[in-house]
Amino acid sequence: MNRKEENDPCFHIQVTCRCSHVTSSDALESPLLVAVRALTPSVARVQWCAHCSPALDYEVVFSRGGLTQKKLRLSSAARQVFVSELTAEHIYHVCVRALQGRMASAPKCTSVVMDTDTELHVFVLVVMCVLLTLTVITQTFCLIKLFRKQPAENPHLTRLISIPNPAFNNL
Repeated sequence: MNRKEENDPCFHIQVTCRCSHVTSSDALESPLLVAVRALTPSVARVQWCAHCSPALDYEVVFSRGGLTQKKLRLSSAARQVFVSELTAEHIYHVCVRALQGRMASAPKCTSVVMDTDTELHVFVLVVMCVLLTLTVITQTFCLIKLFRKQPAENPHLTRLISIPNPAFNNL
């Protein structure tokens, strides 16, 4: 397996094709190996493979809950697209189909689960750490101030003053 085969999941069907045997009246073949990967909580990459066909364009449709969220039309040379502005923590149904004029192939579909939006979690964690640090610093200063303060003088027990012993008072 050479380097090209390792990096291109479509290598086994991407043969040099002049498409001389393909006419515009031929049926469009559905794309193969549709793969969708969530790259960030709001960006996904869609990849597909396709045989040599008379397709002029490819259509990629993102839907959620039965409603179309995004619809992209790409040239026939495209085999991947990055889709942004998706909502985190949602499941999207992704379909790819080949187009030529009014003709369209059967869609090839798959689903993708978008990741959790970690930016909010990181922000909350940082705020909590800052508040904890400020609390520790404030308590440290209060304790230092408390222990540096001179103790109040007690008239009955003062420093280094001896208490007279009645047995030796007469001497």
